[in-house]
Amino acid sequence: EELVDVQDLEAKYAALQAYYDQGLSWLFQDVLVLSTLSQAVLVLLATLARGQPVESDAAAAAFARGAWAEAIDAYRAALEEGAGPEAWLQIARAQRELGQAGPALATLDEGRSAGVAEAPLELERARNLMRLDRPEAALRALDAAVEAGLRDIQTLDTATELAPLAANEHFQRLYRTVRQRVFPCEALPASRAFDFWIGEWLVRLPGGEVAGRNRITKGAGGCVLREDWRSASGVTGTSLSFYSPEKDEWRQVWVGAGGSLIDIAGGFEAGSMRLVGTIEYVGQAGRAPFRGTWTPLPDGRVRQFFEQFNPATDSWSPWFDGFYTLATGVE
Repeated sequence: EELVDVQDLEAKYAALQAYYDQGLSWLFQDVLVLSTLSQAVLVLLATLARGQPVESDAAAAAFARGAWAEAIDAYRAALEEGAGPEAWLQIARAQRELGQAGPALATLDEGRSAGVAEAPLELERARNLMRLDRPEAALRALDAAVEAGLRDIQTLDTATELAPLAANEHFQRLYRTVRQRVFPCEALPASRAFDFWIGEWLVRLPGGEVAGRNRITKGAGGCVLREDWRSASGVTGTSLSFYSPEKDEWRQVWVGAGGSLIDIAGGFEAGSMRLVGTIEYVGQAGRAPFRGTWTPLPDGRVRQFFEQFNPATDSWSPWFDGFYTLATGVE
């Protein structure tokens, strides 16, 4: 009795390859190898479930080590054994690597008939058309790829065949469409409202004493600002700030090594980022109203002013008042 559903594994492998081909490898960002490992695991399980040695997956192994001619033969053999349509795409990619752009285009036509996903197929057509010095046809192929939902921003960024198109207005428009699809936050003006806070900062108190250093970076496709704070005494803290289109507001969540937990939200108004919410302290009961204001100053500095509400006096009390100066060349 089989312990593994072979058909299910093969379906998962095909789905993974399709997602990868459509550009979802961007999810792994700097650890793109994870996608390859996931693929390899599924191939391994499916091969073992069929009772065959792992080495029988000659096509994927040959492709992975750049043995293009061997990979082509192996993928063609796999197609005869009922492999999925993605094998056609792999054959075309291997042919391109061998400089066989014409045969690769013919292979892609066969792949289209077999059901290869439109977006990766047209992207591969564009790369081969560029090798044949047919830029207008390549742009039409890219049009079709984008229309079909292309998300493979990495290939648009790195494919040497497409590099000559970089300055082309048509290509730039297509590139912006794909980038907006992959990194939607970048296209939202409101998601850039806090960008004035980005940088490596030296932070001083109003009297000039150094309070610490703060590093503010933008990540996750422009969707979040990360704060990494270290005080002059070595106490650290981290916050994440992000814009919610649904609520049309910014939100910041802070955790400090000293036990302060801040959750505030709001937006940019009257020349400042103004966030309001609560603060709580680890080991203490209850929360207190809290608010923060970040103001870009004319001289390039940023003022950060925090206040906590004091119910005993029914008033707001300063919690932190810091002036940020870009740390480059400043001590």
